[in-house]
Amino acid sequence: MKNGSYTVTISIPVKREQGFDAVANRISEWWGKDLEGTSARLDDVFTIHFGKTFGKFEIIECDPPKKIVWKCIDNYLDIFNDKTQWKGTRLIWEFSDAPGGASIQFTHDGLIPTIECYSDCIKGWDFYLKESLHGLLANGKGMPGIGIRANIEIDGQLYEGTMYAKEDAVPEFPPGQIWGDIKIRNGERVVSFFSISELNKDFNPTKIKGTYYFVIANRDSILIDLEKAVD
Repeated sequence: MKNGSYTVTISIPVKREQGFDAVANRISEWWGKDLEGTSARLDDVFTIHFGKTFGKFEIIECDPPKKIVWKCIDNYLDIFNDKTQWKGTRLIWEFSDAPGGASIQFTHDGLIPTIECYSDCIKGWDFYLKESLHGLLANGKGMPGIGIRANIEIDGQLYEGTMYAKEDAVPEFPPGQIWGDIKIRNGERVVSFFSISELNKDFNPTKIKGTYYFVIANRDSILIDLEKAVD
C-alpha cells in the first residue's frame, strides 16, 4: 500500500479456493481459538479474543475465491497505551493462482510504522501468516493462539513465548515448561519478573503478583537465564 501499511505475500501448496476457505471459515485453526460470530459472507461480524485483547471485524467486501476484506469496527489492545489503534483499519486478503498452488496477499491497511503497536503487530502477523496459516494449508496443522506472543531479551539472547492474563482460562501446558510472573513489560516485550518457576499441577495464575505471566518451553540453561530478569 502507498501509505506504508504492512503487506505480505505467502505461497501455498493448495488451490486458492482452499486458501480462501481457510481465511474465511477456519480462523480459529490458524489465528485465535477464542472466536465469536461468523466470517465468510458479506456483512458478517466476528470477534476474536486473546485474553483481554480483542478485535471485532465486519466483512465489507467478499468475492470468493478472489478477495475478502475485514474492517476493524472495534478493538482493545490491553498491553498498549493506545488501546484502540486498530479501529478503522482494514484487513485485505487477495488470492491468486500460482505455479504449484496459489498465493495469498495480505495487507493490513492502516497498520503503519507510526502507530504504537506496529513492530509488535507485524511480528505477530508474520508468525500467524507465514507459519500458522501456511502450516494449516501445507500440512493440516496451524498454530492458533490463546494468549499473546511475547519475548524477552537477556544477555543478547531472545527468548520467545506466550503471555497470558491472570484471568484467562489456563491452557493445557505440556511438561517441561517454565513461567514467569511479569513485573515490567513494554508492549509484547517482557522486561522483568517478580519470580519464575517450573509449571506444575498446583499452578494457579490468579495468585500471581502481576497482571500477566509469561510461559516458555524449557531448555538447557533457560531457567538460569530467566533468573537474571527477576527483579
